[in-house]
Amino acid sequence: MTITALISASGVAHSATRTSVEDLARSANFEQTYDAEASNFSVEHSGSGARVSVEAPDDAGHAQAGDQPGTSFQVTIPDSRKPVERSGPAEIWSADGRSIVKVNPHASGVEFATAVEPDKGAAELRFDLNAPKDVRLEPGFEGQLLIVDDLNTYGAVDVVTATDSAGASLPSEVKVKGGVLTQSIDAADAAPGAVAASMKLAYTFQYHTDKSFSKSRSLLKKCFNCYFPVKGAPKKFPKKGQVLPLRYGAMNMKCKMRSETFTSTYFSFGFTALKGHAYGKGSTIGFTFRNNRTLIVSARSKSKLLKSRFVREETRAHWKKFADNLRRAR
Repeated sequence: MTITALISASGVAHSATRTSVEDLARSANFEQTYDAEASNFSVEHSGSGARVSVEAPDDAGHAQAGDQPGTSFQVTIPDSRKPVERSGPAEIWSADGRSIVKVNPHASGVEFATAVEPDKGAAELRFDLNAPKDVRLEPGFEGQLLIVDDLNTYGAVDVVTATDSAGASLPSEVKVKGGVLTQSIDAADAAPGAVAASMKLAYTFQYHTDKSFSKSRSLLKKCFNCYFPVKGAPKKFPKKGQVLPLRYGAMNMKCKMRSETFTSTYFSFGFTALKGHAYGKGSTIGFTFRNNRTLIVSARSKSKLLKSRFVREETRAHWKKFADNLRRAR
């Protein structure tokens, strides 16, 4: 399923002595992770605003029907001018000139980086999701917020940050209600002028295990490599910090166990890639088992290998095999 969002940023104008929205958007404080080759990406403009579409590469060719609702996003930014055509990130001004949104697609999803003038010490960015109105946020691997309903996962809010014009961090949070995802920024103690906000939406891959999250955990605790389909996986469930000499064919997949979380509603664990890893040192992958009997996989990587269709399809096929192994277990 595709997510369609309406994003609006509001604020008030300040004097010329303050850092302007445009100055901030051009500064080093304004994070950019643009990678034009990382995903299918386009921007169109209509009377309702700028429509941004991003999709994980080769998603349609890989996904099982109805099984991958979290691998594409469509975002309409209302009340906006026609996007500036440039080779870098799509740059979209609000009609009143009080905010700029830069759209940065990358291998793992898309970032919406916004420079906005706060109003009375606060700023609010609104994402109206074209997903079921009962979607909610549920915790996932290491702080991710999964966008979910009872049946599906529609992507994840991966990283949320805000800084003032001096580079100081500002409190920021996201909530969802009635299908509206809102990023709120507390700018009461911010330096004068515009603030920079970033929200990264991550692709998620969903696979059915037909097992409760606690049952999946129990199986993995009894015999990890009976189900985890990568050569070099240990028999015992890995401990935090443990190095796993994983390999896939000729590719080095050596990694370290990051963490494990087990609560009343989900189970998750994940790895960090080590030096020599095919996807690049520092890349991460997380596995979250939801209470709707699904496995949710998300990753962060800047590796050029992910631009290889073969590598992407083989990787996703492995995670499907992981879920299938658990589904067949008794």
